[in-house]
Amino acid sequence: MRIKWPILLIVMMLFSCVWLDDKLSDDPLELVFSILPQLNQNGDGYYLLPLNSDGKQVTNHTVYSYVGARDYNKLKYVHSENKTVHWISNLFWVTDDTLGYYRKRIRFEQDYRYITADTSFIYSGDTTAFQKTVGCCSTSDEDGIGSTILTVLSSMLGDTIVLEAGTFDEYDNFPEDTLYISVPIIITK
Repeated sequence: MRIKWPILLIVMMLFSCVWLDDKLSDDPLELVFSILPQLNQNGDGYYLLPLNSDGKQVTNHTVYSYVGARDYNKLKYVHSENKTVHWISNLFWVTDDTLGYYRKRIRFEQDYRYITADTSFIYSGDTTAFQKTVGCCSTSDEDGIGSTILTVLSSMLGDTIVLEAGTFDEYDNFPEDTLYISVPIIITK
């Protein structure tokens, strides 16, 4: 039993040295990417987007992202300028439809679902008229900040938007690596 503890400590020390050596290698940068919704959170970690109280059917909210890198040699953050951020969400709408909206989680669901106050059904018709609830792309500025507009309808009250953003990760060893993150946003009054 006495021999196991020193062996365990030596193994743990070797692994930590390998990890530190990896972080202090020739390319010490690691991608830092986050969505900054600028909204309050509830106790479950969901962000809360209140609808306009002035009676308008459409609510617009600016959402930000941060793209940067953590430098392990200098122990600081480096902002990434001119990085493209791709935005997607799971909710869509049609311009003249005031009764409902459409839901589809990209990469996870095959069909669009039409949602109204009293029912929902699978929609398999023309999707070219769909409006996205979020702009498709943004570019980071000199501070690493990008932004997009989130547009929701009053008929979406009570639903949850899964807002996703992705950017290219140039700091690792994978030539075609994109990092996607998501945040859940509940539409409230």
